[in-house]
Amino acid sequence: VRGVINILSNLMQEDVKNAFESLKKSSENDDNIISSYKEQIKFGYENYRVQFAQSKYKQPNWRETIQVLNNGIPINIIDLYQLVLATFRKIKKEIKYSNLNKYKSFWNCDGHGREEKPRAEGLCRNELIKELKSSLPTYLDITPEYHMAADKRADIAIKINDIMLPIEAKRDYHAELWTACQQQLVIYTNAPSAEGYGIYLVFWFGEKRPENIKRHPNQITPPISAEDLEIQLNDLIPNDKRHQLTAIVLDVSPH
Repeated sequence: VRGVINILSNLMQEDVKNAFESLKKSSENDDNIISSYKEQIKFGYENYRVQFAQSKYKQPNWRETIQVLNNGIPINIIDLYQLVLATFRKIKKEIKYSNLNKYKSFWNCDGHGREEKPRAEGLCRNELIKELKSSLPTYLDITPEYHMAADKRADIAIKINDIMLPIEAKRDYHAELWTACQQQLVIYTNAPSAEGYGIYLVFWFGEKRPENIKRHPNQITPPISAEDLEIQLNDLIPNDKRHQLTAIVLDVSPH
C-alpha cells in the first residue's frame, strides 16, 4: 500500500486526486486495513497537491512579470484570483461608504426609495457583475450562469484565455449559506481551467432581511455584521484549501 501511495503522489494527472480522496475515505474506517496508512495517505496527497500545482504553474518571462507588476494581464490562475479578490475589496468599500447609495441596487424599493425586500438572487448577481465590469479590465470575460461539467452552472465565471475563476453567490439567508462553498463552489473549482481556485460571495442584507440566517453548523453565535459572517465562512474552509478559496461578504444593508 505504501508503494502505491508513493507512486500516486508522483503522478501529475488530474484524476489522481480522486484516487487519494477514495483512499482518505477508506482510511477513516478503523476496521479497514487502509486505516493504518492514514498518515502516509495524508502526506502523499499533500505531496501530490503541491507538485501538481507546480506542474501547472506557468513561469512568466521578464516581459510578463513587468506586465503583472504594472497591473497587467494575468498570466495564471493565481494572478487572476488575486486581481479579483482585490477588486472585490474595492467594491466592498465603495458600496459601504459611497454617498451614491449603491447598496439600493440590491433592494426592491417603494416609490419613495425606501428598501422593502432584497432583490432576487439572480438580480443581485447581475448588479454585482455590473460592478465587476466597471472595476475590472475590459480584457476579462465576465459571464453569468457559466456552464460547467455535469450540467452545473457557476453563478459567475471570470475568464481570460484558458484561465477561469468561478464565483458562487448567495444571499445571507439562503438555506445553503454554510455549505455552498464546500458543496457547490468546490465542484466548479475542479475544472482544469480553475486549478482549484474560486470565490464564495455572500450578500449581507442586515436586519431588514426577510428571514433569519440559518444556524451555523457548529452552533456558534450568529453573525451580527458582514465582517462576522465573512470570518465564520472562511473558518469553515479546510486548511489545505485556504490559499485557493476565499469567502467575501458584501455589505448591502441599508445605512
